[in-house]
Amino acid sequence: MEQWQQQSDQPNSGRFPVYRKERAMVTASLITGILALILLFSFTLIPTMVLGAVSIVLALLSRGSGKAFPQGARTGMICAIIALIANIGILCYSGYTLMYNAQVRSEVNRLYEQIYGVPLEDVFEEAFGIDLEWE
Repeated sequence: MEQWQQQSDQPNSGRFPVYRKERAMVTASLITGILALILLFSFTLIPTMVLGAVSIVLALLSRGSGKAFPQGARTGMICAIIALIANIGILCYSGYTLMYNAQVRSEVNRLYEQIYGVPLEDVFEEAFGIDLEWE
């Protein structure tokens, strides 16, 4: 019984593992960064942006008061930055193609009208004041 008392008086006497909050954030940063990179290849723009931003924030928070990033947080942040940069590139290229390629624009317009019943050109003109009919 005395031995039990000695062990229980010591903080974390080896019976239960201690998980620090920073380690949980490192793991979460790594997982969200990898998920952002995976979702990049499925061409989903919004989840990639959200997961990339969350991964970067978690990596910064996992650093704590130290100056160096833990390895998992660094890897998660690198994956998130790559995913965000590539995602923004895909978004810009898609917008450029839609604006300046008449064949792509007419196909997207046809599909949008088939699905929603309204031409995409009318939606852009009404919502943003952009006329897509110029060549």
